[in-house]
This record gives sequence, structure tokens and C-alpha cells, in this order.
Amino acid sequence: MKKRYITGFDGLRTIGLLAVIFYHIYPSIFRGGYLGVALFFVLSGYLITDLLLREYEANGRIAVKAFLLRRFKRLYPNMIAVMLLSTVYMYFFQKNLLNGMRNVFLSSIFSVNNWWQIAKGGSYFAKLLAEAPFEHFYSLSIEGQFYLFWPLIIIVLMRIFRKNRTAIFNVLDIILLLSFVEMSLLYKAHVDPTRIYYGTDTRLFSILMGAALAFIYPSDQVEKIKLSLRDRQLFNGMAIVTLVVLIICFFALPDQEWFTYRGGMWLFSFLSCVLIALIVHPKLAANNWLSNPVTAYLGTRSYGMYLWQIPVLTFAELKLPNPESLPSVLIALALVVILTEITYRLVEVPLRRITWRKVKDFYQERRHVWSSFVKWPVTLLVSVVVAGALFLVFTAPDKTAAQNKITDQLKQNQAKMKKQNQVQQAPGTPADPAILNKYGISQEEYDIVNQKKVAILGDSMIAMTYDDLHEVFPNAFFDGAIGRKPQHTLEMVKEAVTNHPELDTLVIGIGINRDENGGTLTADQIDQVTQAAGGRQVYWININLEKSQYYWTNDVNQVLSQADQKYDNLHIIDWYGASHDKESQLLSEDMTHPNDQGAIAYTKTIADAISK
Repeated sequence: MKKRYITGFDGLRTIGLLAVIFYHIYPSIFRGGYLGVALFFVLSGYLITDLLLREYEANGRIAVKAFLLRRFKRLYPNMIAVMLLSTVYMYFFQKNLLNGMRNVFLSSIFSVNNWWQIAKGGSYFAKLLAEAPFEHFYSLSIEGQFYLFWPLIIIVLMRIFRKNRTAIFNVLDIILLLSFVEMSLLYKAHVDPTRIYYGTDTRLFSILMGAALAFIYPSDQVEKIKLSLRDRQLFNGMAIVTLVVLIICFFALPDQEWFTYRGGMWLFSFLSCVLIALIVHPKLAANNWLSNPVTAYLGTRSYGMYLWQIPVLTFAELKLPNPESLPSVLIALALVVILTEITYRLVEVPLRRITWRKVKDFYQERRHVWSSFVKWPVTLLVSVVVAGALFLVFTAPDKTAAQNKITDQLKQNQAKMKKQNQVQQAPGTPADPAILNKYGISQEEYDIVNQKKVAILGDSMIAMTYDDLHEVFPNAFFDGAIGRKPQHTLEMVKEAVTNHPELDTLVIGIGINRDENGGTLTADQIDQVTQAAGGRQVYWININLEKSQYYWTNDVNQVLSQADQKYDNLHIIDWYGASHDKESQLLSEDMTHPNDQGAIAYTKTIADAISK
């Protein structure tokens, strides 16, 4: 029997695709848009299992090699094309995004991108866009692992349980429950949930829900389920309610909240499964509701659009003015559609149907003399572009030259701190007029800040700006460590006040890094540090991380602002206010540390705050 194409699934793909895209554009509005991937997982689990079971029942076997070849031809050409074309663009226009491209490419090709991202400590929630144009490939790897092992697992299950689909359904239910329980147990409040979000083991339950449904509700058998008029009305109403709840979830389930990982994502996957079942039955209206020319177009191209969305949004965000404005968003979306259409017609569809015989016949065909003058030059051109792009991929650095320079400077400054902490300037020494002019401060301000016994403590922000800070604070005690995390702040402060009891002023620059558990600076940590200061004046520098790379700037600054209202001896130095909207002038290529001009502004901001 010929397989029925269920057009309503294109509608589901469209819904999932739009949810994911708008989650990446407006994460504060489409807070649950990431659930579009869970919808894809459930749908993929159902369709692939339904297809394999149909083949097994018809032939008594599954042609695993043929299945994997079809999957390869369906998924890999477009994925490779997107990576290679993006690589060429990045080489000419945004070289910093090439960092680590070799590992991205290889991990994607071998369907282990999700585990590679986990191993390198990547965060899906910390870097939604910039510097991570291919981080969404984690989901392709999860599905790739499913495609690789699932046919063999089905064969084993069908033989062990002698084609008893109900028994297999029960087994899958147990396994998916274990997957969900693992997700629930691994989730910890205030800890980045990327490990859970990326893990095949913790996301498996969504795929297995769809797969389990296929065992008891095959698409070619549902017509046998007779429904009365009342039944149809009931199930049509259920479809409406289910769809509405799913859409609400796209707005209401935040990506890091406890409920999402301890029930929310499971509930969403279950409701997706219910909606799939209602769409599959030909006597119900859900399929027709989700079938129209728009969803047919977007649904058939949803894979390509999913591939292109983050690369395009990344490039657009770093190039277009005000990337969240409607004109910029429309330009980015138009580029996604255009690039998808190009790769759909020139890569995805042709290579999905290609065979070795067709390739051979194409180059041996001689009916038109002129064709040889076209196909060979075109073949050569494509080969050169592909080879060049692959060369760029495999020679891409892990870091850019600018980033290496930043790392080297940080290490040099740390070494200088230790030496110069032993050297003190004579009290009352007037400032060099050139220094006052450089930082835009008066002699009076200089004298005020240097009459205090100051310690300037923190992370790489302090280390990076040390040369400038030392010019204005020649007698301060400095301690700036690369990668210092919020959890280390209390120990840092206790050590400083113990070894230097004469200190009366502490300047703290902590907040750009996250703790080892993924958490950002907390109110409790600020409380502990402020209390450990023992009445000393504490000046805490807030942060300004480039918004498209890091999500926690507002979180950290809000916690600091609230603490400022709580303690009389705590003051906030507003680096965010001094540098906001001036990132391109004041920040280095890593969009975190100040450049030369930024270091001057950073130092002046601190001096101005302390001298008040």
C-alpha cells in the first residue's frame, strides 16, 4: 500500500519552526519557543518508526543500509552546504566566528555535536546567537544517533516480543519514563541546564513518545478505527484545545525554570503526541486545519530553514543596526527564506534523488554539444568552492589572533601585578599631569582616591585593565585572576583583608563569569562578601557583556542593584552605564574585555565613583 502523505504534519513543522526562530529573535517574548525542537523530536519519532514498521511488516525485514543512505541523502547535503557557505561568508566578513569551525564540522558530520558541545562546556542559554552560529546542530546529532540505532533496535524488539506491539509500547514507555526521570533528577536550580538540554539520554523521551505511538497507532491502520459523529466532534474539540495549549507553552515555559525540566517538557511532548494522533486520523478535521499552501511551503522547507536560521540571525545581528527592530528582523527572515530556497532547489532536492547511475549518465550524455561546455566548467567551479570552503574549515583557528593577543596580555598583566604589589609610591606624590589628562580626572580626585587604602580585586576585567588602573591607583593592592568565578569572591576578599588589614576600600570586579555549576553572581554571594568586608567600603563594578553572546548581564546587574539598596557600605560602579551603546568603541574583539580606549574609560569610571 502506498504511504499516505499527511499534509497536516507540514503544519506542525511550520509551527515548530516558527517557534524556534522567534525564540532566537525575541527570547523574552517567545520564552518557550525552544520547545519547537521537542515537537520535531516527537514527530520524527513517529514518522521514522511508522516507516520502519511498515517496511518490516511488508518484507519481514528492514533494509538498514538503504534506510541510512536515504537519511544521509536527506539530511547531510543541506547541512554540509549550510556550514560550507557560512564558512566562506565568515572568512570574508566575520573571521572571529570561524573559531573552532573544524570541531563544529566534524562533530556534526559524525552526529556527536551535542556531546561535543557538552564536553567543551558550551551553553545553549548563554550564547543564543553570536559566536555560536551552529549550536542548534545539537538537535541534528540527537536525531542522527536515533536514526543510526533505531532500525536495529526495532528489529530486536520485534523478534524478542514476536511482533507484539502492545508489549513493545509498554517497554518504550518505561524507557522514556526513565529518560524523563533522569532529566528531572539532573536539573538543579540556578544551574545552567545545557547538559540536560543537549543530552541524548535526557531528550530521548520526546522521540520515544512518537515512536511508541507508531507501534499502537500506525498511519496505515487508523482508518479501521470507526468514529461516530459525536466522537469526531469530541476529538476535533480536543485537537483545538491541544493546539492552543501547545502554543501557550511557546510563550509560557521559560527555558531554565524547574517546571520545564520536571514536567513541562514531558507534558509538551505528550500533548504533541496527542495532536499527532488526531492529525493522522483521516476522519478528523485537524489534518485539514493545518493544511494550506503556506504550511505546505514552509513545512517542506522547514529543515533548510532550521539550518539557516541561526547562522543568518547571527550574521545579521552583528551587521544590521538595531537587530531587534522590525526592519532588521524582516531582512533577516527574508534572507533565511531566500537561502533556504536556493539550497532546497540546488542541493537538498537534487541530491536527495541522486544515484551513482544518474551521475554517470549525466556526464556521459552527449545529445547536446553545448552541454559539455557548461557542465564541466560548472562542476569545476563547484568543486573549487567546496574544496576552498573545506580548506577554511580545517584550517580555522581555535582562537583569532586578536583573542590570542588578549590572552597573552592577561597573563602578562597578572605577572606584573605580583611584582608591582611590592612597590609603593611615596604618600602625597603628585600625579603626572599627563595621567590626569589621559583619564580626565583632577588632582583633587587623584589625591582623594590615593589617600584611601584600596584593594582592587576581581577577574580578568581587572587583569586586562591593570596598566591603566595602576597609573591612577599606584599604591593599591591588586588581585585580578583570569576566569575567577563568583563562587571564589568570598575567599578572595577574606584573603585580601586578612593579609592587608589596613585596607579601608575594596573595589570588586566579579560577574562576567559563571560558577562551575553554571550559576551567575547571586544575592547570597554578595551578602557574604559585604559582611566579610567588615565595615569597609565596597565598590562593586557591574558588567556589560555583549547581549547577543551572553544572557546574564541584566541578571547580574539587577542583583547588584538590589544589594546596593540593602547595605550602606556597598556602592555600585556603573560600568554598564559608561559603556552601554559604546561596545564597538570600548570593547575588544571578544566583546567582553575593554580595549585600550575602554581601559581608560573603565579606570575613569572607577576613579570617579570612589572620589565622590
